[in-house]
Amino acid sequence: MKPLLLLALLSGTAQTARVTVPGTTLSLEVPAGFTLMDAETVAIKYPRGNPPLAVYTTPDTQVNIAFTYDQKSPLKAADLNKFGQTTSKLFQQQMPELKYLKNGPLKRSGRDWYELEFTMQAVDQPIYNHILFTSDKRHPLIVAVNATTKQLPKYQKTLDAALSSLK
Repeated sequence: MKPLLLLALLSGTAQTARVTVPGTTLSLEVPAGFTLMDAETVAIKYPRGNPPLAVYTTPDTQVNIAFTYDQKSPLKAADLNKFGQTTSKLFQQQMPELKYLKNGPLKRSGRDWYELEFTMQAVDQPIYNHILFTSDKRHPLIVAVNATTKQLPKYQKTLDAALSSLK
């Protein structure tokens, strides 16, 4: 495990610092003020099974950056667009109220991604989601940012900077 990620895991805090997602070649800058979400809160906020590998969050847990790395499922880089399009259709079927802001391929820091950016209505309030998919070591790697639409104006630039720092 990378020393910086280990330090963040042990301390539970992350100042603006580059962290590497465990088991992958991906790294990004975690914004100042975001802390590593504890396992109990992850289980509550992500109840559908297959929880994210790591989630960095604001103190009120309403703005999150989550990483999921599925080593059980194969994903070749050549299949990334098909994977993104299939996921997009599945999301739309499961959440008809979903409104896409972006939906398509993206290249960032020399890496191919598929990007889904959308808003949807949660049980109690609207939620903004920005999800990036890529293939890392022939497996799906997902970076998901979400925030309440109420909190989004305060954090939009911070979240965009974090996603722009992906390497």
